[in-house]
Amino acid sequence: MGELTSHVPIQIIPIVLVVVAVVITVVRHQAARQQQAQGIIWLQAIRLLITHIQRHRGLSSGVLSGDRSLQGKMDEVRLQVSRDFDQISGVGEWIKQHEGWQTITQHWARLAGNSLHLSIAGNMDQHNRLIKNVLAFVDDIAVQHHLDTGPYTKTNIWRDLLTLAEYIGQIRALGTVIAGNSGEWDDPLLSRTRLDIQGLGQDLITALEAPRCRAGLDGDSLQRILDFLSYVDQQLLRDGPLIPAAEFYGVATSVLDRLYERFDEELSRVNRRLLR
Repeated sequence: MGELTSHVPIQIIPIVLVVVAVVITVVRHQAARQQQAQGIIWLQAIRLLITHIQRHRGLSSGVLSGDRSLQGKMDEVRLQVSRDFDQISGVGEWIKQHEGWQTITQHWARLAGNSLHLSIAGNMDQHNRLIKNVLAFVDDIAVQHHLDTGPYTKTNIWRDLLTLAEYIGQIRALGTVIAGNSGEWDDPLLSRTRLDIQGLGQDLITALEAPRCRAGLDGDSLQRILDFLSYVDQQLLRDGPLIPAAEFYGVATSVLDRLYERFDEELSRVNRRLLR
């Protein structure tokens, strides 16, 4: 009897180990889900920040090119960007301690008070650099919060939509420069700007041809982008600007808004999968 009893703990050990392993797996899974959920919250907030910085780039470019009617909107957007930074920093501690985020915050602080003292090219360059760093930070959020792995990454195009939106955002800013500029059509600045727009258009087409974009981008969004490129060619590039800067800015913004609606839908899809 004593011999039988002495064997019971030895027989239980494998069962205990299995239970412990299951518990550890469940805890890790739940922790990963919580991190993913936190990452989505940050991505949603960063999306608004990118949208507003892109708007500030376009409006400030229009003001610098001579269209002072855009000044009021630009000032409103500048204040909104500053509010975005405050709100994002309040989401959690991880972001406050991130060196990349600190660099982005400092960059915006310098740019916000200095953009109208820059040249048109300098203003564009600073905004482009800032947004490039924000997009790199988005990638870091995805990695740190396990949003870059899993069975759905091949079909989830939320990150691709940000890339497409940035191409259109740059075209919007450059197009606003052309539409708002009162100089001669063969002015070197306008000639260079037209070439930049054409190059961005080619980059945009190349991005659209990527397999994941072809598979994941809905027909309506694709058609809006193609129609917009045709509109840019007809209204800005062929015979000089045929529309005022504010009108062009509005048309481009409507295309961008549609892409960001799709971004929101994609993130909602990811979030629903986490809740399963």
